Amino acid sequence: MGDRTLRALLPPPVWVDPDHTLATAGHLMRGYGLRAIGVARGGRLVGILHAEVADAAPEGWLVRDAMHPAPPELSADADPREAAEVLLNTRSSWLATTDEGRHRGVIEVFDLLSVLGSSQDALTGLAGSDEMRRWATHRLAEGEEIAVIFVDLDQFGALNKRFGHAEGDRALRALAAHLEALTLPSRDFLCRFGGDEFALATLRPRAAAEGLAAAFGRALDVEGIGPVRFSVGIAGGRREAGRTDTHPAATVDDLVNQASLASTAAKEVQLPLGGVKIRVIGVYSGPVATVVLGQGDHVFSGTDSGAGRDEDRVARAAAKALSRRVAGMELVVERLAVVAVDGRSSLNLSGELRFAGRARALRIAKTSDREPILAVAEAVVESVLAEVPEAATA
Repeated sequence: MGDRTLRALLPPPVWVDPDHTLATAGHLMRGYGLRAIGVARGGRLVGILHAEVADAAPEGWLVRDAMHPAPPELSADADPREAAEVLLNTRSSWLATTDEGRHRGVIEVFDLLSVLGSSQDALTGLAGSDEMRRWATHRLAEGEEIAVIFVDLDQFGALNKRFGHAEGDRALRALAAHLEALTLPSRDFLCRFGGDEFALATLRPRAAAEGLAAAFGRALDVEGIGPVRFSVGIAGGRREAGRTDTHPAATVDDLVNQASLASTAAKEVQLPLGGVKIRVIGVYSGPVATVVLGQGDHVFSGTDSGAGRDEDRVARAAAKALSRRVAGMELVVERLAVVAVDGRSSLNLSGELRFAGRARALRIAKTSDREPILAVAEAVVESVLAEVPEAATA
C-alpha cells in the first residue's frame, strides 16, 4: 500500500551476537526462513551474516569469523522509496533498520518489490502478477524452494449481477485486505493475479504454506453483501533442496498453473475420499472451534460455536469439516468424555452419524498420545471415514 513503511516489510525482530556460534545463527535463520541476519552488540549493528556463508564456514567458527561489514541503515519507519534510493546509491543488496536507535532487522532489495514494483493494481493496492513472478523467479534462482497459493472468488459474476460492479469491487478490496493481513512480507509475496483471482508465492515449507491457506478460510463476511466465498489451491513447497536443471521463470508459471487448477477443482464436485488420505492439519479450540483438514492439495475446514466444552465443539467442527467432502453427512454428539493422564488422552464418544438418509450409532473408544483436542479431532475423522461407504478404499 502507498502508506507502508519499512516496518511492514520486516521479519520478526531477531539478530545474533558476534560471539554466538555459527550453529546458533544458522538455527535462527532456518527457523525464521531468513537469508541473512543482523549481527548486533548492545543494540548497535556491527555486521551482517549471510546464510550461505554460515553454512559453508568451518566447524567451530563464531559469527564474528564469518560476518560481513554492516550494510547501510535507515529507520524502520522510513519510506520504502527512500530505502530503494539508499540501496541504489550504495550499490548494496541489503539494508539494516533501526527502532529508537537500536538494531531492528535487515531486509533485502527484493523485499521492496511489493511496494516499488513497476506494476500495482489500482483497485486493491497489491502488486501485479508480473512482480510476483519476478520475486518468485529470483528466489528459485537463488536455490530456494517456493510454494504458490491461488485464491479465486466463487461465482463473482453472479455477485456483480446481484449487487452491482461497485459492490463487487468492494468485495475484491475486502478479500485483498483479508489475505494481506495474514501474510508476512519477508516470506510471502501477494498479488492480484487478475479479475477475481489472487496469487501468493511463499518461502514457507509445504506444511506451513498449507497452514496459511487454511488460515485464509473459505469465506469472508462483507458488510452489505454477506458471506463471499472463495476457493484455494496450492502447489510446490515440497522440495528439501533447491531445484536444479530448471528454468526458474518456467517453474514459477508451472506452479501458478498447478495452484490455479487446484483452486478450480475445489469449486467442483467434492473429491472422492478413496485413494487420497484426509489428515488433520490444525485444531483451534475456544468459543468458536475450528478444525482444518487436508486432502492432497486441498484444504478445508469446519467450525462450531455450539454449547458444551471445547472438546464437544472440536468434535462437531471435525464432522463439519468432513461434510465438505461427504455431502449430507452429519454427526450428532450425544456424549463425549476425555481424560488426559501422563501425556496420553483417553476418549469415549457416543453419537449418531447421519448419511444418505440413514442414521447409525457411532461409538468411539480410543487412546492417543496427542493432546486432548487434537486426539478428539483425529478420532472423529478416523471413525467417521470408516463408516462412510465412499471411504472404503481410503
